[in-house]
Amino acid sequence: MNFEINESEVTITKACPCCQSDSNTLISQCENPQLVTFLATSICNNCGHVFRSKVPSEDWFNHAFQLRHEEQQKVGFNPLNPEIEKQRYDRYHAIGQFLSTRFGLKTNTLLDVGCGPGTGLDAFVDLGFEVEGVDPDESRARFAIEKGHIIHMGEFRTFSTEQKFDFITLIHSLEHFQNPEFFLKKALEHAHKDTLFYVEVPEVLDHVLDWNDSLYLAHISNFNPVSLENLASRCGWDLIEQVNPYLKTDLHKGHLAMVFKPRSSSVTEVAKSVDQDQIEEIVFRYYQGVPEGKTDAPITIKVKEVNDISLGYKGIKDIKKDVHDNYANRSISKTGENAYYVS
Repeated sequence: MNFEINESEVTITKACPCCQSDSNTLISQCENPQLVTFLATSICNNCGHVFRSKVPSEDWFNHAFQLRHEEQQKVGFNPLNPEIEKQRYDRYHAIGQFLSTRFGLKTNTLLDVGCGPGTGLDAFVDLGFEVEGVDPDESRARFAIEKGHIIHMGEFRTFSTEQKFDFITLIHSLEHFQNPEFFLKKALEHAHKDTLFYVEVPEVLDHVLDWNDSLYLAHISNFNPVSLENLASRCGWDLIEQVNPYLKTDLHKGHLAMVFKPRSSSVTEVAKSVDQDQIEEIVFRYYQGVPEGKTDAPITIKVKEVNDISLGYKGIKDIKKDVHDNYANRSISKTGENAYYVS
């Protein structure tokens, strides 16, 4: 499918979503065939948070999700990859075991935001949790509903329930939110004073390997430990500890995972900063890893078409287990000073 993006459908973010600093440096920008800059990536000069300073609006994404769902229904396409779902089950099972062992409560009600097809909920149920899920993508959520899970279909911002959960999990979801501050504050509405909030996201220096991330439509944020803690603290959550539930498994261990609890006081935490020179040097080196070698920032990338809601441009039809494998068959060529074309 080809997804068109008009300039009026692009959202611009000037302040860092995590620490609200307006001192940011542009890393890269992407243009579609109509020369609309639909995606731009910047780094915060205070906390090192990497975020999309330009990105298609939530309304655009919702419309694209619906178009994709209708097309997949029409041709009978199954969007689920068994290998990916097996890995998802194993990851959620490891997380559930870790939470139960380390922070077990008398009851185990759990809300998973961004639950997708419900494979992770299966793992939580197998561990004794009472689960509910939220997901806006009908093409994925319908699988969870068919399994009998309680799924609240729609965006988390419209989610409403009187239930207060013992655990709330955001597992590789927060990086997709255009307004992560709103979502972390809203999560407090569904928490009691002892609720544990597990947040797991890709860690920027582990996830970003080269220029390919500049096209990654689905990820609005690339967090580091300081930027994630800053964001959560501003939203009323106190960090309990940074954890790694995968240590005793063969699963990927580079993700950033933190456990928070609701703040008991109204004291506002002072934002932490990072060694900006160090993180910026590494981030720029990764993003500017193009065939001709390191270039100057920012780089401009024009794509042949926008044919994938997650990856921006995809050169293969198969769904690979690892996101970086989905970059296969992309080619990049230099068209000018700091300018490139991807097809």
